[in-house]
Amino acid sequence: MEKMIAFYLFVLQGICIAQQIKPKREEHGFRRISIESRISGLNLSLLHLPAGDEKMNKLPVLFVHGASFPSALAFGFRMENYSWMDHLSNQGYEVFALDHLGYGESDRYTEMSNAVYSGKPLGTGKEVALDIERAVEFVLKTTEMKKLYLVGHSWGATVSGYYAALHPDQIEKLVLFAPLVAREETVSWNKPDYAYIELTPEKRVEQFSAQLPKGHDIVLEDEVIEQWGQKWLASDKASKVENRNYVRYPAGWKNDLYDCWNGNCFFEPARVEVSTLVIRGEWDTSFSWDDARWLFENLSAAASKKYVVIEKSTHVVHLEKSRKQLYDEVQLFLSEK
Repeated sequence: MEKMIAFYLFVLQGICIAQQIKPKREEHGFRRISIESRISGLNLSLLHLPAGDEKMNKLPVLFVHGASFPSALAFGFRMENYSWMDHLSNQGYEVFALDHLGYGESDRYTEMSNAVYSGKPLGTGKEVALDIERAVEFVLKTTEMKKLYLVGHSWGATVSGYYAALHPDQIEKLVLFAPLVAREETVSWNKPDYAYIELTPEKRVEQFSAQLPKGHDIVLEDEVIEQWGQKWLASDKASKVENRNYVRYPAGWKNDLYDCWNGNCFFEPARVEVSTLVIRGEWDTSFSWDDARWLFENLSAAASKKYVVIEKSTHVVHLEKSRKQLYDEVQLFLSEK
């Protein structure tokens, strides 16, 4: 019996190595999957929820997070014990969410351990798109599907749009949730000449409400105010080791933002061919009314397109009291024939 158990363990280990996957571990119902990144020796982490009881051979969903915080604090963050990933899983979707290098459970760039942070911004959109390719290939192989639904937020939506334009054969539908898009203007700040950014949890949570119109109450869910900051700090394991009260994350997104807001954006919406949902919060100024109108008009080659505004919400609707409207609108779009 012991020899037989040892044999099965050996076979299982061989399968993991062959697929370049590290063994999974349970995390409050979520599973963590590690796959190779575009950089030799560095691994990406995927957060995964299998489809619930209603599974009917639906295409899988892959979430792509934006700047500063990882998937577990975006799509997998539970408020009233319920996250966006939970919602889609309960509707029968196999749900995956990618952590970019430098975030969450994914490995850090070597340069992020340097005390001096000057240098080339780490993890620009075109570079990150190569890791999205790794994640897409893994999800399609694992689920035995030919296409998936790609959902990106903020800068992650910009990169998702760029990726979908390059690989329309892999994407059934695209959700651009508050992307950063081209603007014909000149920003007042300089292009970054640093590899990473450092920010305290208090400052990041404070930024969430910076877009609220004057006189309006905070719209963040209670768990965001009470728990999110410390969980974000804990997501950067080096912060505990080095006894620091701030999170360090790659600056590549800000390099992209500078280019996009100076009329030189790597994402060209006219190249997107797949059906696309553009969705934003009513009070979002990072992806404004004008930005949305420009984007919608320039999705000229999309098989179909739809634009939705979620009332009384900002750039981080998925962490706010209107989040379930966001869930429902995206699910409706995915389910439409």
